[in-house]
Amino acid sequence: MKNIKALIGLDFKLVAPYWKWWLMFLAIALAMSILNQDGGLFILFMAMFGMTMMAFPFEVTEKSNMDVLFATLPTNRKSIVLARFGSTLISLFVIMLISLPVGLIIHAAFGNTINFSAFAIFTCFSIGVFLVSVSVQTPFMYKHGYKKGRIFMWIPLIVFIIIFNLPNLFELFNWDVNFNIFEILFRNTAATVLISLGAGAIAYVISFFMSNKIYLKKDL
Repeated sequence: MKNIKALIGLDFKLVAPYWKWWLMFLAIALAMSILNQDGGLFILFMAMFGMTMMAFPFEVTEKSNMDVLFATLPTNRKSIVLARFGSTLISLFVIMLISLPVGLIIHAAFGNTINFSAFAIFTCFSIGVFLVSVSVQTPFMYKHGYKKGRIFMWIPLIVFIIIFNLPNLFELFNWDVNFNIFEILFRNTAATVLISLGAGAIAYVISFFMSNKIYLKKDL
């Protein structure tokens, strides 16, 4: 357990130099939510941008050739993978801890009525988006490294952006299609919450076992 805590701490030290990226993503999320006058979007964008930050430890590890160092540490590879997944969950908690109150403030600042049920849905959906996205990219990072695996970091983000902008795309091509992702989300709140959290949790567990299997067989 001490080794895992130390490895989690190491992960956060690895991404510390990237604080400017965090500020840039924060500024973009603020701008998007302010332009749309919707604080819920701030939570969603923070989760989506936070997902891309989870690749930074892989980047630093690859550039510094730290996998060789990890091989000399008095710990097994499963602990290293477990620590990486643990640091990701801690990062998610911090992102939600920051984005939820800020989102509520933005929403109230524009005179919108705060619907805590709607914010709960946004939060759960954002958590699901984060977990599924990280779950997709992490095994590929272990398999191919950051340089080759980073393409899989952007695929989930691009897919979600396309889905959110489908109404605009339909309007652009004059297609009479009634589709709005947010209407679907709020149509059945219980289903949205359960599917978002359930899919995220299942994907994360599967991703851990896949990543662990890949890393155990990887030549360092």
